[in-house]
Amino acid sequence: MLLEKYIRYKLRESINPNKLSYIAQMLEKSCQECIDQWGGDPRRPRAVDYHMSNCVLRVIYKLNLDSLGSGESREAYEISGEDWVVKVAKDSYGAKIIKQEVEISKGDHGPGARDMFVEVYDYDKLNDNPYWMICEKVEVLHDFEDFEALKRIFPTFYDAIKDEDSHKNFLSSFKSFVSDTLFDMVNMGQSHSLRDKKRKYDEYMQLEKEIADEYRKQLDVSLTSEDDPDYSHYNLLQKKAFDEREKMTRPQAGKEHFYRAMISAWPREKNIKQVEEIQFGEDFIRIANAFAYIKTDDLHDENLGIIPSSRPSPKDFVILDFMR
Repeated sequence: MLLEKYIRYKLRESINPNKLSYIAQMLEKSCQECIDQWGGDPRRPRAVDYHMSNCVLRVIYKLNLDSLGSGESREAYEISGEDWVVKVAKDSYGAKIIKQEVEISKGDHGPGARDMFVEVYDYDKLNDNPYWMICEKVEVLHDFEDFEALKRIFPTFYDAIKDEDSHKNFLSSFKSFVSDTLFDMVNMGQSHSLRDKKRKYDEYMQLEKEIADEYRKQLDVSLTSEDDPDYSHYNLLQKKAFDEREKMTRPQAGKEHFYRAMISAWPREKNIKQVEEIQFGEDFIRIANAFAYIKTDDLHDENLGIIPSSRPSPKDFVILDFMR
């Protein structure tokens, strides 16, 4: 599977590597200019983060790239006829998400997650948290109209619906079933819209600040007073941070959990087969492997991509935005 993806990557790279390389060089040059201009003022430590997104977008506008879509923290741009897109972070939060996705593409969170993510061709290496990334272009599930291909790409989902259900062969119903199952699988018992996700991130960063402040406070006590420092509150904050990290990253990838998500996603619950009757195929295996060590709360029919193929199979779907 990974060999096939590598071959696909090399074929796509050969379409117009000079154009991709040129855009990457222009983006890197603009990032360096931003760092040179705003990175030397110790009185404004966040100045680079504040200006970096605009520096990247100036290159995008200069090159006249077409807008492909925009979320709360990132934007995507394309050139018609090219098989790659440029993702741009709107702010430091978006840059942290791109960093996570670069890490996933390198296999830092396991080969399963890497296999389920789009190919990353280049990214911002000047900033610790990259403000841009060039990655594989695919067709989103929402716009994909080849139902016969979808049956081959998602065989477990198709097999799970009883044949007597007339909606089994409705394209829109099936696409909703796939995306809703995956969304329910990772969000069952939780409520994580993009806005809520960002709010939780901000709350976690505030908690990290409280931990650092409390540590400095007790360190000052040890240096300036004869009293022994009291790290009890610091330890409580550390435990709270650990618990929050666990909540944000705990995967839900087991067969039973996946089955409950299918039951929840299909409008006619009685028309989903019993779990022991379902043929769990390669699509489920890829999903289970992808979420063995990591999860994403941002799963919907515009965040699932279909890779064009003359021989559709479960290897031909990916996640476009891996927010965790």
